[in-house]
Amino acid sequence: MNLYNVNTILTHEAKIQGRGILFKILAGLVIGGITYIVMIYHGNFPSASWQRIAISSYIPWVSTTLLNLLQNLFVIFTISGFYKRSTAENLEVHPAGNSEWLLGKTLGVIKVLFILDLASIGITSTVHVLLTDSPFNIGIYLFYFITLTVPATLFYSGLTLFLSFLTRHKGITILVTGLLYLCTSGFFHDYWNGTTDVLAISIPNIFSNITEPGEYEIFAHIPLIYTVQPPVLNNYCNGAILHYTIEQEKKQEVKLDLMNKRERRLGFWVPLGTFTLVTGKTSVTLDDRGSSSQYIVADAIKWVKKKPSTNK
Repeated sequence: MNLYNVNTILTHEAKIQGRGILFKILAGLVIGGITYIVMIYHGNFPSASWQRIAISSYIPWVSTTLLNLLQNLFVIFTISGFYKRSTAENLEVHPAGNSEWLLGKTLGVIKVLFILDLASIGITSTVHVLLTDSPFNIGIYLFYFITLTVPATLFYSGLTLFLSFLTRHKGITILVTGLLYLCTSGFFHDYWNGTTDVLAISIPNIFSNITEPGEYEIFAHIPLIYTVQPPVLNNYCNGAILHYTIEQEKKQEVKLDLMNKRERRLGFWVPLGTFTLVTGKTSVTLDDRGSSSQYIVADAIKWVKKKPSTNK
């Protein structure tokens, strides 16, 4: 895999997504909506209740959870069309392979989202310091970004790309992934000790500087699981896409060969002896002295066929 091609595609996809209307709506909701909620429910006008500001991690946890809920919807709607687009662009000329193209596209979306996440952390931190009485710790924001936002984003990116390969239809992919998203973040997020909780809503992840996280082992394992799974899904998807592309190319070559065979009128007879057939940079020598066979030679090597002799 050529990392230069991946980086080039990543950069262009990040610019395209940053200019898209869907990302602008997401940015408005994240920056404006989350900031408004923090100001209203945790700010000093009117003064927030003690339960909302006493713990230093409460505001970072609320802002990160809201960010994940909005952000992963954007991931589902954006990445669900990548595979369909890649199969529809057979005539597009680019130096990258399909796996590089899909990886670059996906990483481009993730890059834009992570930049938005860091911008949201900066704005929320400013509101946290200036407009609330809650104790501030920037490390908690970064901690939630690494342990909550990154695993959830990678998981839904890999899952959406994997389902888009299986269904090969953007609408079905959005429907299936949306239902899974609704179930894992809403109805069934607290089943099996939080195993199905991709966004880590139900696991004990609110902590103070004194108590640290409760059940730290569970908190660390679940995000790790959802971080490891997407590369596996992506590798399977890229390998399957490569296999599918090779099969499609073989079918296309067979179809072109049949068309050329029907339309070919350039064959001519070659007498006995030695004859050199030059096709581009390739030459073939036909040496059949002492035989009573003849050859039909056309304008490609694959069309050199031996004609059985009728002489007795």
